[in-house]
Amino acid sequence: MRDTKRYIITGTSCSGKTATCKELLGLGYIVMPEMARKLIREEEAKEHGDLPWNSKNMFQTKLFVRQEALEYQIKDIPEVILDRGLIDNLAYCRVYDVDKLDNAFHSTHLDCWNRYDLVFLLEPLPFRNDAQRRETPEQAQQIHQEIIKAYNKFGYKPMHVPVETPEERAMHIDWIIQQHKEG
Repeated sequence: MRDTKRYIITGTSCSGKTATCKELLGLGYIVMPEMARKLIREEEAKEHGDLPWNSKNMFQTKLFVRQEALEYQIKDIPEVILDRGLIDNLAYCRVYDVDKLDNAFHSTHLDCWNRYDLVFLLEPLPFRNDAQRRETPEQAQQIHQEIIKAYNKFGYKPMHVPVETPEERAMHIDWIIQQHKEG
């Protein structure tokens, strides 16, 4: 049994997760940043790094291992917010036709059912690319739908967070967390 309450902030690329997480940090929450962005920066620094646009299988495998390790290490704190969860990785694998991780998800299948306390799905903002975000608008929409399916597969009902300012989204999420604690 785990003692730490885990809250996931998820959504497709360009949904405002990072900005919302910064606001939640300002409200006093402990926030774990998105592992994919960190891994992309590390792989870009290598001469022949495994990146999502040139080595999807290796990148997703490394991301799965790193995200699982990050989540396993979370202990001895009352609650934490994660910018994406392990289940997000499954959604990206479906979009990019990466089936190599099926066995990994089978091995953690039971744990995924009880891994998180609440899942917040941010509705997408107008799409734009950046150095780590190279999906097309169509792929971003597909990722959004696959994230919903992936969390539903493991028994979660992601709470949709509407398009608002990052501050408003953080306040909305904080209010739901407080209600969850009381209920």
